[in-house]
Amino acid sequence: MKVEITQKMMVRAAWLAQDRNDKPESTNRRFHPETKDYDAHFMSALVECAWEELTGWPVDGERLLEGDGGIDFTNAGRTYQVKARNLAQYSKPDLLCRVDYAKADRYILGEIDMEEPEEVNFVGWCSRDDLTSGNTVDFGYGPRYVVGREDLRQWK
Repeated sequence: MKVEITQKMMVRAAWLAQDRNDKPESTNRRFHPETKDYDAHFMSALVECAWEELTGWPVDGERLLEGDGGIDFTNAGRTYQVKARNLAQYSKPDLLCRVDYAKADRYILGEIDMEEPEEVNFVGWCSRDDLTSGNTVDFGYGPRYVVGREDLRQWK
């Protein structure tokens, strides 16, 4: 499922990214060493804004001192974490999630080309059980669960 990026989404994502980046305890959770903290926050916020556009579920703009705790959206009693990956850095990215952030019921992979951010492609999703029963990797930033894009559930 693809969502076209609008100017309104770009402005809102920039505001969210700046707010998230300005927190003194903001930690760098990026996977690519050359990515700046703000850029990682902006990409995540932009993909969250696209999910909001697709579903109508509001992005949580509340400033949380410890981050979102691994949950981006809640709807009908179910929790969701939207994971953003940059196609400019990875041609066919997998879904990655910090082991200590595996708290949501569902995980959604959204990919975007940050060199030309025109649309977000929501590749697929997995359950928390799918995520935690899979492989783990560590790129030097702590362990992450990984679900290959080919193993994600497809949209109905």
